[in-house]
Amino acid sequence: MTKRKSIILLIIVVLIIISMGIVIRINLSTEKQKNVDDNSELFYVKETDSNTSFDEKKLKSATVYYNSITNSKVSLQDIEDAYTQKNDLYNDYLKVYNEYYVEAVRDSLDLIARREYDCFFYSELTEEQQGKIDNIFYAEQDLVNAYYNDDSIMLCDLKNSQQLEFYNEYKNPDYVINDENMEVSGINKMLLEYPNFHEEYADFSDEKILRLFHGREKNGSLEFDEDELAKFAFYYNLLTESDVSVENLETACKEKNDLCYDYLGYEYWFLDGLEKSLKMISFYENQTADYDISDIRHLEKIYLCLQEIVNDYYGDSRIMFYELSADKREELCKAYVDPTYLMNESIMGNASQIIGGTKISGHGLITYKSGNNVIIRHKRKNGEILIVEGKYKDIEGLSVGDYVEYSFHDNCNYSTNKYNGVQFEEIESQDKPKNFNEESYYAPEQAAKKNRMIDIGALIFGSACIVAMVVYFRKINNQIEEGNK
Repeated sequence: MTKRKSIILLIIVVLIIISMGIVIRINLSTEKQKNVDDNSELFYVKETDSNTSFDEKKLKSATVYYNSITNSKVSLQDIEDAYTQKNDLYNDYLKVYNEYYVEAVRDSLDLIARREYDCFFYSELTEEQQGKIDNIFYAEQDLVNAYYNDDSIMLCDLKNSQQLEFYNEYKNPDYVINDENMEVSGINKMLLEYPNFHEEYADFSDEKILRLFHGREKNGSLEFDEDELAKFAFYYNLLTESDVSVENLETACKEKNDLCYDYLGYEYWFLDGLEKSLKMISFYENQTADYDISDIRHLEKIYLCLQEIVNDYYGDSRIMFYELSADKREELCKAYVDPTYLMNESIMGNASQIIGGTKISGHGLITYKSGNNVIIRHKRKNGEILIVEGKYKDIEGLSVGDYVEYSFHDNCNYSTNKYNGVQFEEIESQDKPKNFNEESYYAPEQAAKKNRMIDIGALIFGSACIVAMVVYFRKINNQIEEGNK
């Protein structure tokens, strides 16, 4: 009898464990169980295993941003240690983090670096050179505070042309700033959309790799089409904020090193537009569209200056010079040659026209917020829930549970029950309507969860009935056996 009881008890325990496992699985699958304590994205963590590494190009500018607004002097290593140790700096960093400002700071550092050194991007400088650029950035921020008499105005939030005014003042204290062009516009710069990296593209044969590097084998040695490879090198630099040369790529192809496989992992969709852009720049600079590899770096630097003008005009970092139509590029080249030139507005258009898509707006409930990431639930008239997940610059002051008005552009041009990866143009808190029912915004999930709980209850009840039946029939069987004795 004791043995039978043990078996029955074991069955009950197993059923309870299975039921608990199902419940835990359901809870972990709901949106509200999203892990908001990870914050790896905010620290630009590339790997989350025991060998944690960081995207130091981005985290370095985040460090400069943190120092700028907190008047601190922490290093990149301090920020990395803060993430792993979860110390006081970790919490302070999270309080002030803003992805939009981090990217804007990186643009400002690039702007200064190109004036101080022969480089494309700040991230390619040595640690000592970066330290010098950091100090110039901090000094320019002090000049901004003094000029506007307003500590809330940040250097990185100004137009590039305005930032260069403060750079000129830093270099020459007697420089007189042009007051006419210094009004703060308050343009909401958008985040740059980083290209996708395809690891599978690197799984090529040696022959195909050589072809993708525009090389060929001749008389036992490798030869490269350097004019063609130079265009790809510059495109790669724009995609990755690097400063690799044709020689670097040739060596990468021969040695099959990390640069080789990184180069292979990107798509170069707009190479034709980039080539036409460089030819146009050559025409305005040298009165001829033809150029050779010896002149290309000079043209590439001018290209980056033109991109700065594009960012100023449209206030949107997502708009690339090489993607613009020829007539728009011509207007920008004229503005580069003559800074007083007024570009034709009817030709240039505005950011919304170039980005395209349909403007989507509505009201909804903020159900998630971490860093600049936010999720808004919009309830349609038929009761369906539209989930919009994306990023917003001015996230401060917004909280989970706020009823808000929002807007963004949908480049897919179709209606769906969920949008991912949008950049909100506006999110403003609103008073909640009368008889506002917050639970109704979770109605589909609550109904599904309720049904799952009913299923679990039925499973547990059914299991209990089976156990009871086993016990009952065992008892009857014992009585029959005892009666036969």
